[in-house]
Amino acid sequence: MSVKFNGGNSPIQVVIDPGNSPPAPPKVTAVSISAPDTLVFCLSDGTTIQATGLQAALTSGMYVDQVGVLRPVPDDQGVLPADVTLNGPVYVAGATALPPGLSSNGGVIMTDGSVYFPGTFSNGGVLCANPNASGA
Repeated sequence: MSVKFNGGNSPIQVVIDPGNSPPAPPKVTAVSISAPDTLVFCLSDGTTIQATGLQAALTSGMYVDQVGVLRPVPDDQGVLPADVTLNGPVYVAGATALPPGLSSNGGVIMTDGSVYFPGTFSNGGVLCANPNASGA
């Protein structure tokens, strides 16, 4: 790098010689999830990097949504009562009162979307099991 100053009211000119710059690192061009818990990063230079321990990443602030997209876990999380059951992919209320953000419509649990419940997603307001969640 060289700096030139011409004096008076002239601006300072900074010249960076790109010949001394390190090469740019390859860019990530694609990310996929490989069973059971591996992220595969495809790089612009044709190489791939595998990161195992996806489940650890998922339990530390990330989850895979119902269509397979990796997303950050929202701050506002809830816990389903222990007596909630599944009828196919649909959650059904038990005798315990439902937490904020959930209601019952004939026993079918409805969500207003204000609270995130791990392992679930809203299917038109109906609380359903996320097929990509562990144990679902």
